[in-house]
Amino acid sequence: MRTRKSRSPDGLEWKISVHRFRLPAWYQSQFDPWDDDAQLSMVVIGYVFVAPIMWFLLPLARMLVELPVAMLGSVGSDSRWIEARTTWPAENTILWRVDRERAAAAADHIATHLRAGYENLTPASAEIVAMTPPPGLKDLA
Repeated sequence: MRTRKSRSPDGLEWKISVHRFRLPAWYQSQFDPWDDDAQLSMVVIGYVFVAPIMWFLLPLARMLVELPVAMLGSVGSDSRWIEARTTWPAENTILWRVDRERAAAAADHIATHLRAGYENLTPASAEIVAMTPPPGLKDLA
């Protein structure tokens, strides 16, 4: 499928693409070696030995296990993934799921509505699956 481009009224450049396959997400580990009660030696050990395992090796292993499952799942699936992505000034992504027959029309709908703003982006045939949280959302909690 072709990639569509759209510019929203706020000046953001969006790329809208349709995919048959969706890569598994990278797992974000919550491991933090710097605990309030930790001694400096334990923090150093945590950063040198445990952090690489928790931040890189385990997420990589998880992705390598999930990758074949995702690939096999897409073989017989009628679902398509529509992704609208902008990278400047910050990376923002919106993801929809739609069936194969309506994917091109839904992507055209999204591109057209992005030019007009952010209202009514989701076509009736699509389901919004994920969206990048707005900046500062975690600060409100």
